[in-house]
Amino acid sequence: MRGMMNSLLLDTAVILTGHQKVITQAYNEESQLMPNDLALLDSDEMIDQLEIEYPDFFWTPRIVFAGLLDVPDEKGETKTQGPVIAMGIDFFSEESRQIEIWELGKNLIEGNLPSSKNDAIISSKLASQLNVSVGEKVTFIGSTMDNAFTTYNFDVTGTFNLRKGQTDKQMMLVDISGARGALDMNNAASAIFGFYHDLYYDDQKTVDLRTSFNATNSDSSDMFSPIMLALRDGNQMGSMVDISNAMLAIMGGIFLVVVMVVLWNMGLMNGLRRYGEVGLRLAIGEPKGHVYRSL
Repeated sequence: MRGMMNSLLLDTAVILTGHQKVITQAYNEESQLMPNDLALLDSDEMIDQLEIEYPDFFWTPRIVFAGLLDVPDEKGETKTQGPVIAMGIDFFSEESRQIEIWELGKNLIEGNLPSSKNDAIISSKLASQLNVSVGEKVTFIGSTMDNAFTTYNFDVTGTFNLRKGQTDKQMMLVDISGARGALDMNNAASAIFGFYHDLYYDDQKTVDLRTSFNATNSDSSDMFSPIMLALRDGNQMGSMVDISNAMLAIMGGIFLVVVMVVLWNMGLMNGLRRYGEVGLRLAIGEPKGHVYRSL
């Protein structure tokens, strides 16, 4: 039961929240707009510091951005075009566990994972929608960190299916270096995600860590000050965590009652075999006089 609940929370953590997430206060207030002009600067140095101060987690940068994805024909003219939500994750660092936690080994449908900064993998749903195949080039059209117009070419090396309904309908995954190049976000990140090394979420420990970090590092008067959010701080995730904890407690209680009943019955059966009916009736508290009168 606990494993099933953790799996559900991990799916959300990988895509949206991390077990912990560090962002700027300004980004947090407008997070639905994916405002990369409010992103964290010097993110690599911040990750180094987080790894020292909070070694129970592994930390990774994330850039989330949206725009249009243009698919050209053989003449370079637009063949198809559609909206895309892209995520820049760390594919290439030796210590990176992104391929593991995204389960891309089994979720890759066709082609290969990115091997250079300009490579991208797109969801099979998006590939079907835009009629794009592995090996083709696509052009991202959007805005940079400084809100300037940008176009950037990616090579589609593979397609994936996360098997989570419509979650990945318009999703593209690229390496963080490619996202930084496309958006002029050198050493910047939308957020820094933290995950427990064993990938099991501990709500109380996470909340305590978040509270401690914010008390030490967050300045409410500075909109670019970093703030840490626990998984439960995401949209309606607090309720989900509380419900999962309550369900675990209920299931644990039911299991305990069942075990007690089974063990009690085993004790009665052993008593019946050892002492016979009279001994058993005495064992369960029937008065001796009543037992003798009934013989």
